Amino acid sequence: MNSTNRAMNRLLLATAGLVLLAAGLLSAGAGLVPAVREQWNAVATGLLERWQALLPTAPAPEPLGSWWSLALPALLLLGAAASIFWLTRQGGGRTGTAASEQDPESGDTAVDVSYLATAVDEALKGNRAVVGSSLTAWRHRTKRNTAPALRLTLQARKGASPPGGRGPGGGPGRRD
Repeated sequence: MNSTNRAMNRLLLATAGLVLLAAGLLSAGAGLVPAVREQWNAVATGLLERWQALLPTAPAPEPLGSWWSLALPALLLLGAAASIFWLTRQGGGRTGTAASEQDPESGDTAVDVSYLATAVDEALKGNRAVVGSSLTAWRHRTKRNTAPALRLTLQARKGASPPGGRGPGGGPGRRD
């Protein structure tokens, strides 16, 4: 009911999880296994040498020294901005308003989901077959339907029958 792309979300989460797992395993290995530590130091030294060789290829006025010194933080900031944008796009379907009406003469009226949840709880107060209930509202992002959709979840006691008053097997239910 929301506008998120599930396949993209799962791909990004799986990729991030694998990268973090690999980084954690490498860090643990570097701390525990001397051979991994030596390889880690060799790779880090090689990367540092390549970075220092790359800096003179794009000279910039002082105090920058090189445009690469500006490009790397800019790239990291761009990645952070893209991550923040992606995070703000997640969810967005849930709402606290079950219904609303706008009238220029009378004013605006809105029904909060908590009022409906309380009404459902009061209606089910004497029903021993229902253990709990939950009510949520979701916004649809379609052109035809702009009203929120309601989702009512009831948790029934074990052995309770959905038609009410009937126990397991269709016979009369027990009244405890």
